[in-house]
Amino acid sequence: KYVIAMGACTITGGMFSADSTTAVRGVDKLIPVDLYLPGCPPRPEAIFDAVIKLRKKVGNEALAERGNLLPSHRYFTISHQLKAVEPIVNGQYLGAETQKLALAAAAGLPLAATGESAQLASVPATTPAPAPGA
Repeated sequence: KYVIAMGACTITGGMFSADSTTAVRGVDKLIPVDLYLPGCPPRPEAIFDAVIKLRKKVGNEALAERGNLLPSHRYFTISHQLKAVEPIVNGQYLGAETQKLALAAAAGLPLAATGESAQLASVPATTPAPAPGA
């Protein structure tokens, strides 16, 4: 199998990978690339030329040399030996009475008849300001 890196984004990671810490700057960081085909997008003549160059390269290459083309950087290949831990956030706060009251008030639903809802009902609502000229 042979790899042709087609286009600027495949070769260098593209113009948006310069400031990104999560983008890989070129596919050759992940797998060995046999032929680079620049352009955005590559021109049809360049694709034909790349196929011809790859055929010449395949004809001149021995199978023993193929093992020498290993990538220089390996990503996502380290086994970190991590251990499982209990989650910090377990969702118990969703069942709390204050959370239920807040969700009911936000949704416009009537509040349950609890001590807290009675306290909330006793708070006077603000009255709208009279319209000018009224």
